[in-house]
Amino acid sequence: MSEIPAPLFSRQLAVAVVVAALLGVAAAVATVLVPIDRSVLGLVVARQIVLALQLAIVALAVFVVWRTLARRTRGSAVAGLAATAGLLLFGVVQLATILVDTDWGIRPVVIALELAALLAALLFVPALLALNVSVIRQGAWRGVTRATLVVIALLVVPLGAAQVLHAPLAIPYGVWSLTFLGLAVGLGARRDVPEYSHPVVQQGAARI
Repeated sequence: MSEIPAPLFSRQLAVAVVVAALLGVAAAVATVLVPIDRSVLGLVVARQIVLALQLAIVALAVFVVWRTLARRTRGSAVAGLAATAGLLLFGVVQLATILVDTDWGIRPVVIALELAALLAALLFVPALLALNVSVIRQGAWRGVTRATLVVIALLVVPLGAAQVLHAPLAIPYGVWSLTFLGLAVGLGARRDVPEYSHPVVQQGAARI
């Protein structure tokens, strides 16, 4: 089997994923150095915007992984779409939590956001696990980073537990952000093509 570079959009998205990972690490370090509380509303808003941006980029990356690196089955389609939808919903929840730190932070709003966050987690956590199985079975993404989706899904558990227990979030959030680097590796990985493919077809595929 010969190989071609990953599609151009996948490589560009890999760069965006790296930026998202570094933004998360920077936000985590900033939280350690300058603890963020509700009295510093600007910093709270900035942190939530960074997290929402991260989730949007990761959601798009997961969608591309499903389309390019997973087996084409009905199960993988359900997993890919559910994971993408769950991550996007979780990102919207992070933006909406800014309301909690304003006069809109009434109890019904808080409860609605908590339920939406739970629904998002119930969507994307099992979906990422199922999608990762499909990716591994396809075999296009090789190396230890091919388990990245599982790690991203499982690390949500300590993040959620820390938030519920009002424990420090900076370290688990920083570690979670670093796992996105593995996703970037998969997006940028070279793809196998059948030996009988025409060279012109291979060159065209590399530019997609």
